[in-house]
Amino acid sequence: MQVTATTVESVTTAEPPPPEILDALFKNSTCEVVWSGLLGGAAVWVSASCDQVTGFSVADMLSAPGNIWLDRAHPADAARIADAYRTLGTSGTAVDVEYRWQRRDQTWIWLRGHAVLRGGSDAPIVDAFFVDVSTQKRLEEQVRQLQKVEAIGQFTGGIAHDFNNLLAVILANATLLLDALHGGDARRADAEAIMDAANRAAELTKQLLAFNRKHLFEPRVLDLNDLVTNAERMLRRVLSEDVNLTIATGPGLGHIRADATLIEQVLMNLVLNARDAMPLGGKLSIQTSAATAGRVQLTVSDTGCGMDAETRRRVFEPYFTTKESGRGTGLGLSTCLGVVKQAGGTIQVYSEPGRGSLFEVLLPAVQELPPVDSPMPVTRAGYAGTETILVVEDEAAVRSLVERMLSRLGYRVICARDGQEAFAILHSADGPIDLVLCDVVMPDLAGPAVVARVQTWSPRTRALFMSGHTTHFLVEDGTLQEGHAFIRKPFVPSALAVKIREVLDA
Repeated sequence: MQVTATTVESVTTAEPPPPEILDALFKNSTCEVVWSGLLGGAAVWVSASCDQVTGFSVADMLSAPGNIWLDRAHPADAARIADAYRTLGTSGTAVDVEYRWQRRDQTWIWLRGHAVLRGGSDAPIVDAFFVDVSTQKRLEEQVRQLQKVEAIGQFTGGIAHDFNNLLAVILANATLLLDALHGGDARRADAEAIMDAANRAAELTKQLLAFNRKHLFEPRVLDLNDLVTNAERMLRRVLSEDVNLTIATGPGLGHIRADATLIEQVLMNLVLNARDAMPLGGKLSIQTSAATAGRVQLTVSDTGCGMDAETRRRVFEPYFTTKESGRGTGLGLSTCLGVVKQAGGTIQVYSEPGRGSLFEVLLPAVQELPPVDSPMPVTRAGYAGTETILVVEDEAAVRSLVERMLSRLGYRVICARDGQEAFAILHSADGPIDLVLCDVVMPDLAGPAVVARVQTWSPRTRALFMSGHTTHFLVEDGTLQEGHAFIRKPFVPSALAVKIREVLDA
C-alpha cells in the first residue's frame, strides 16, 4: 500500500487523554497498539495491549533503543517506513502505511500504522496507532490464489477440450485402421503404437482436469502396484537430482475400486509436498503393502523438515499452507483427503520437526479383477442400428469421423456444425430424429441448450452428450447429474457404439 498524507492541523496542538484513560481503553485490545514517542523513535508511552500484538511488554517498548517500529520492519519494507517518517517530520502531516513487522518470537505480522505529529517544533511527539492486519492479508492472499486456480482451471479446461478433439480423431482412426488389418499384418504394430500414444495423451488431459478439480469421477477396479509403477516416470520429472526416490511394491496386494486419475493426483500431491519439505535434497520413499482388515496401504515418506503438532492438526484444512506466499494454495492435501474418502479410505500423517513426514493412505480391497482393455471391432453386429442420428459438433474433423463411424454401423446420420444448423435440419427432416449426439462446448450455443430446444420440438428424441470438458454436468461429488447420458472424448468407435445403443434401448 502506498504511503498517504493528510493535513492534521486540528490535532497537532491537542492535548492527549491522560495515560490511565488510554490504558483503560486499550487494556483488552488484541489487535491494536497505541504508541507515543519522539520523532527519533524513543517511546514515552505505549498501551498495555502491545504485549498481545507484538510480544513486547510496555517496559520493553519504553526501554527499546532507536525506533522499534522501523528497526524490526521487514527489509523489503524498511525504505517505505523510512519515507513515511520523513514525510511526517518534514511536512507535519499524518501518514498511513502497511508493512511487515517482526514480533518478539521472530514471527512476521502485517501492521497498518497511522501516525500524526503533536506539540511544537522543538520537541514534536509522534502519536501512532498500529493494527495487526495479518488475518486480512492472509484472506486477501487466499482470494488471489483462488483466482489464480480458477484462471488456470479455465485455461486448462479449454486446452483439454481442444486437445481431446484432436485425440478423438487420432484414436478413432487408429482403431478403424486396426480393425481393417488382419492379424498377421506388420502394420498392426504401427496402429497399436499410435493408439497407445493417444491413450497416454488422453490420460495426461485427465490429470490436468483432475488437478483443477474438473474431472469426472469414474471408479473402476485398479491394481495399485501397476498405478504406482506407471506413475514413476512422471514423478521423477518433478523431483530434483538431489532427491533419492525409491519405490517398493508389496506382493499379494489385492485390488481397489477408485478413480485412477484421482489416485494418481493423490500420489503426485504427496510427492510434491515431500519435495518441498526437502529443499536441500533427501530421501523419498513410496511403498505399497497389504494392510489388515482387507485394506491396501500406500505410504509416502520423506526425510524433510517435518511438522510440529499444530501443523499436523491443520494439515488437511482447506487453504492451510506453510509454504511461502505464491507457492501453495493450501488445497493439495485437502484434495487428497477428499479423494481418499470418496474411495472409502482414510489418510493419516505422522511427523515430527526435523524427522521427516510419513503419509499413510488406506483403501478398501476388492476381490474383483481389473478389466482387460481390448478394443471391440467397430462392426460388431450387436451394436449396429438403423435409427436416425443427428450429430451436432463444431469441430469438422470430429464431425466427419463420427459420421463415418456411425454410418458403418448402419445408422442414418445427419450432421450439423452448430445449434442453428441443427434446428434447420430438425424443421426440414422427412422423418423422426431418434437421437441427437451433441458436443457440450460450442461457440454459438452450448450443447445442453441445443438439446433442450430439440427435445421441445421433438420430445421423443433421445440425447447423448460428448465432450472432453465435463464440468457442465458435474455435481459436488464429481459424478454426472442424473438424467444426462454422456461420453467423454476421446473415445474409440466401439465405446461410442455401445453408448449409443444404451441410450436408444433404454
